[in-house]
Amino acid sequence: MVFFQISEIEVGAFRYLERLFYLDLGINDLGSINQNIFTDVPRLEKLLLDDNKLTDIPDDVFENLPLLEKLNLDDNLLSEIRPEMFQGLIRLTELSLNDNRITDLAPGVFLNMPNIQALKLERNQLQTLNEGIVDDGDRRIYFYIEDNPIVCDQNICWLQEGFKKFIRIAGYFVCVNHPDDLWYTLDLGCE
Repeated sequence: MVFFQISEIEVGAFRYLERLFYLDLGINDLGSINQNIFTDVPRLEKLLLDDNKLTDIPDDVFENLPLLEKLNLDDNLLSEIRPEMFQGLIRLTELSLNDNRITDLAPGVFLNMPNIQALKLERNQLQTLNEGIVDDGDRRIYFYIEDNPIVCDQNICWLQEGFKKFIRIAGYFVCVNHPDDLWYTLDLGCE
């Protein structure tokens, strides 16, 4: 359903597609999605909603997608990300939120994703990454955070410490307040 200029999807549109495992709604004109839109497709493993005009995601919209492993929300107009948006995504391994307008990530925003391996947040407006946005567990998490105006201060001490243990930064990011230094070598006064 790519390039169809879809601007709205009615609840029940996927009623007879309960075995659907891949849904590409990318490159359309969706400005919003209904909270119950994915109720009829519980076997989805991959969902693409990239290149739309989404400004918000309803809380619990994905809760009926327990098998979802990849979710792409790139190139939308999202500015706020809340933990309630991602309830029920226990098998999610990759979340892509590149090229949005995200300025902040609430503490715990990705805690309900015990299998997350890749968080893609490139080209947003993030100025900090607060501790507690993820549960490190016993796995590596790859953060893609290039091209964000991140201020390197004590708020990213956890990221510096995690970099040594479980966090991998894919690509390269520059601190707006230390543009000539490598972020993981900075003395931020971390204890």
